[in-house]
Amino acid sequence: MRLRLLTVSLVLAASAATAAYAATSLKTTMKTWKANGAAAADMVSGRTAFNEAELRRILETFINDSKGFETRIKASTAEATDLKARFAKLEADSAAALAVTAQPSQVKGRLSTIFNNCKSCHDVYAN
Repeated sequence: MRLRLLTVSLVLAASAATAAYAATSLKTTMKTWKANGAAAADMVSGRTAFNEAELRRILETFINDSKGFETRIKASTAEATDLKARFAKLEADSAAALAVTAQPSQVKGRLSTIFNNCKSCHDVYAN
């Protein structure tokens, strides 16, 4: 697990000041995404009150963070290319969910796609 996180962090570190910054940034972002994802899932499932503004903020965070990671990946290895594509997909799927935030039932399905993206990346990179 740590080796995969290190590998992903090193790919991201290509344009970061240090590998430690990239590792911390990636780890911190993933923790934030996990908490935000749980909050969004609770909203669309009815476990908490639906708050469209908060849902929009969460999805915009996914989009902006994904764009940032895509931009930071400069390496041209197969793994770097795969990671960049995964972040681009997360960005696109989050934008699709953002487009229907006024309709909780539609957002619920789109969130499922987003969470499947997260799971597939974690399955491959074991982190």
